[in-house]
Amino acid sequence: MRKLYKLPILLLSTSVIMASSMGNLKLTTSVSLDEMKQYLLDSNIPSLYLESTSSEQIEHLYNDLYNQPFECGESTVLTLTETTNVEARGTIPDEDMIFMITPIYMYTDYTTKQIEHVYITTAYRWLNIPFYLKQDAVIVNWDSNIFTLEENSFYQYNYAETDAIEGLSYKLESYNAANITLSALAYNVQLGRIVDDTFSYPPTKLYGSSNFNLIPAHNPTYYAPNHSVTSVTAQYRHNRNPFIGCIGFNIQGVSISFNTSVFTDTVADSANIEYSTSI
Repeated sequence: MRKLYKLPILLLSTSVIMASSMGNLKLTTSVSLDEMKQYLLDSNIPSLYLESTSSEQIEHLYNDLYNQPFECGESTVLTLTETTNVEARGTIPDEDMIFMITPIYMYTDYTTKQIEHVYITTAYRWLNIPFYLKQDAVIVNWDSNIFTLEENSFYQYNYAETDAIEGLSYKLESYNAANITLSALAYNVQLGRIVDDTFSYPPTKLYGSSNFNLIPAHNPTYYAPNHSVTSVTAQYRHNRNPFIGCIGFNIQGVSISFNTSVFTDTVADSANIEYSTSI
């Protein structure tokens, strides 16, 4: 049986209460994880996203989407290289981490493709464990004139595993973003060593994901390729500052920004939502 251990210092707000958007768990009582993955792959959920998340998140996503009218939008995949401590790490590879953002259109019905909400998913996976294991940060922005954040729809998972002891890992769960405005949300990503009662072990796998819902500000709003386009922008900032344990945030009006750029690496890009307010 896999053992779960939390980090010794946890600055992230955590909870083990299942989110209300989890769906009806009876859907998965007779469905294997492989069957869930295949259903999601057949529904055009990117394989890279499923490879970058956990079995709990796959079950969560399956429950949210199963038997519902939906369509997966185009994913944006970003890569990041940690640009520090070459002597300690040796040659730095071209790609240390993958970060991706995917919109999933949830419809009231598939015929008209009227949008009930857009399910925004982000996922990260470190291909090579970074030298600095601190708290990274993510900011996601959208146009609040077109879409608004559904209250209490955000949730996040962070995972670490080690090969030192079979089954030794930790899982951090959160259902509250660190900061939320009308057009942005921001949260921290906890990286770190895995500890048991007596020792700490370096992770050999670091990965995680977050999800939240955007509701159309205008009703009705439809999925409409080659019509109007609005963007959801995601930024992932890696903390390699030896003197700061956590990247924080600044809020000005509806905008959120990182509170430091010193000794950090950042990737940023956008995923498009195609829509129309008329059929």
